[in-house]
Amino acid sequence: NGEQQHRVDSLSRMIEDFIASRRKLISVFLSGDLTPEKLKVAANEGLYIGGAIKGIITSIQQNENELLEIREDRNNKTINNSNRIIAIFQILTLVLIISTFLIIRRKNTERNAVEMQLKASEAELRKSMENLSFALESSGIGSWTINLVNGEIKRSFIHDKIMGYSLPVPEGEWSLDVFFEKHLFSEDLQKVQDAWAAASTGNQSLEFDCRIKKLDGSLGWIWCKSRIFYNEEGKPAFLMGFIGDETATKSAEQEVRMLNATLEKRVAEKTREVLEKETHYRSLLENMQEGIQIISPDFRHLFVNKAAAIQSRYSEAELLGYTLMEKYPGIEKTEMFRQLTFCMQQRTSTVMLNEFQYPDGSKGWFE
Repeated sequence: NGEQQHRVDSLSRMIEDFIASRRKLISVFLSGDLTPEKLKVAANEGLYIGGAIKGIITSIQQNENELLEIREDRNNKTINNSNRIIAIFQILTLVLIISTFLIIRRKNTERNAVEMQLKASEAELRKSMENLSFALESSGIGSWTINLVNGEIKRSFIHDKIMGYSLPVPEGEWSLDVFFEKHLFSEDLQKVQDAWAAASTGNQSLEFDCRIKKLDGSLGWIWCKSRIFYNEEGKPAFLMGFIGDETATKSAEQEVRMLNATLEKRVAEKTREVLEKETHYRSLLENMQEGIQIISPDFRHLFVNKAAAIQSRYSEAELLGYTLMEKYPGIEKTEMFRQLTFCMQQRTSTVMLNEFQYPDGSKGWFE
């Protein structure tokens, strides 16, 4: 500091003065001009300068000791502070290590849980796929997928069997071109291509049925349905679909149509025959001299020929749709009505002579 520097500068001057006085004393001594008075003066001057030098040195030492104590105190404080900082750093480091360990442990626990869930999901998915494969195989339904990005096609063996193959077709030997050109009838080509084009753009699912030419050249029918799956960007990624053989169903439908056509023809012929017979029989019944009535189970007139209308004293229009009881009140109390009821219930026939009384009180005999 400035005060200490001042002491050092004073000490330097005094030392220089002391050296100068000694040199002067030596010079006097060498010249032989040294007297006791000059020697005494030189001694006193040396004692004075030496005492001053000693005082300055003592002051400097005291000041240095104070500075040293201050430095030591500062160093001790610095060391203590450093120790505190180191201790705090060590504590923070320990806390960080523990926190990191706990976080890693929690993450590992969460990851293990997720991995277990993933394994369980994968096992469930495998089980579901196995069940689906078994169900499809049992029901004779083939499955297929088409990657809409790279065009890769995968199929089940049932798919190839429906097409008429006894062994699975190698992956490189099957394509949409093979299906269109080798197995599809030209009449159905446009319909299937339009359905495929619409499905490829993601506008709709693929769904159609059509005829196919199997490997041996025989005719078959298939139905096809699919669903579109999209990627994370919302673009169509691949198609997953199913194919079924409906040859037997279509053959049965064709047989049913043929049978219906045959049946309709036979029904028409039978109807015409019945109508002809009905016309013939109606003509016979209408022109018979005996009165003929056809009566329903509730005794309602369904048919009355001319002779019966004359015998009843009603016109045909007045009888049809009406019951015996409505036209002949009290008839249900007669023996004739009892015989009619018996024949109706027992599905049998009988012959009787009956005296019939008309509503006006007149009577007539009928067999």
